[in-house]
Amino acid sequence: MNTRNTGLLVVLLGVVAVVVVILGIGRISVEEDKPPTYYEFGTTIVYEGRSLEISRIVECITPNTTQRTFPATGRSREAMAEKLYDGSGLIIVIPNLCDAEAWPVSPSYVPLILWTEDPDDPQVLEGYLAEDLLRSGAARVTLKGVFAKLSSKERFGDASRDFTQFSFSGNHGAFRKFSTAGMRFVGLTARPIARDVWAQVPELAGILPTLDAAKIIPSNLFKSIETHFPFRFGLDALEPNPSDNWPRSAPDRRDALSHAMPLRWSDGAFHIDNQSEGIGFIYPVDKVPTLNMIASDQNSPGVTNIVPRSKGAATGPEWPLWTGKAVIEIGAGAIYFDPASQQIIPTQEIGFYLFQK
Repeated sequence: MNTRNTGLLVVLLGVVAVVVVILGIGRISVEEDKPPTYYEFGTTIVYEGRSLEISRIVECITPNTTQRTFPATGRSREAMAEKLYDGSGLIIVIPNLCDAEAWPVSPSYVPLILWTEDPDDPQVLEGYLAEDLLRSGAARVTLKGVFAKLSSKERFGDASRDFTQFSFSGNHGAFRKFSTAGMRFVGLTARPIARDVWAQVPELAGILPTLDAAKIIPSNLFKSIETHFPFRFGLDALEPNPSDNWPRSAPDRRDALSHAMPLRWSDGAFHIDNQSEGIGFIYPVDKVPTLNMIASDQNSPGVTNIVPRSKGAATGPEWPLWTGKAVIEIGAGAIYFDPASQQIIPTQEIGFYLFQK
């Protein structure tokens, strides 16, 4: 690996977070029955006023796979690990183009991008959920365009090996094994819905004011809330189909990503960061300890298991959320109501795995 990138980590996504805008893309023709053996994927970004082109060449072993496969559960992708001139780092996920059906890549395709201030010892990952945020240049990173084209064995042999790997599982990463060479990162996003908005929905206005303590919304109201205020952007919206950008392009997914609020961890609790709409913050799990889970390799040295502290524990991590005058214990993918602030608070977990490359 290039010495300037030796500290950058391999990223494995457990459940959700980060997107970018594409303005241009190269298109090539790939025969349906002849998937590519080598391809190059690249991006043009603007960071602090400087335009940078970042690309990598990937070798396909068989259709739907790439050469560097990490032994982890869930889907995985190669990613470009790039240390920037100021010492910070970018991780840009490469779409899987080893299947002929993935070509040509849609001009609207949006890759997943992460930024970290210290790639050698990341204490927080910053991801960009909202396309408009990146298009306007309001985010730290602006994506100006991407390209994808066929490559060759000769070019692959001389190309950069500064890869990471990106992956996620459909089980929030809980109760799954992962290598102790890596670190688990977690975060949450929320989409607070104020009273003057939810009060316009009769079935909500008739029940929510009667709740006398911060608690999970009654399950019979879930459908109404998700129908009127869609907020679940989902894993598939963050790693869409490269040929048509679906389902990220769906209006409800775009809306949910644009209005997601990051929960910033400080003083032992999450706080809704109203100033960073459309961004996600992800922290090392040892900095944001789970309340009902424990990581242990006692029964399997060298492999860490995320296990419940007790048999009655919930199936997902829970953390304290500070909202108004109330502190709520929040779990992944739940909907809460805070009487103190009169807000409905849907939350969704973001989980990443980082592995030393």
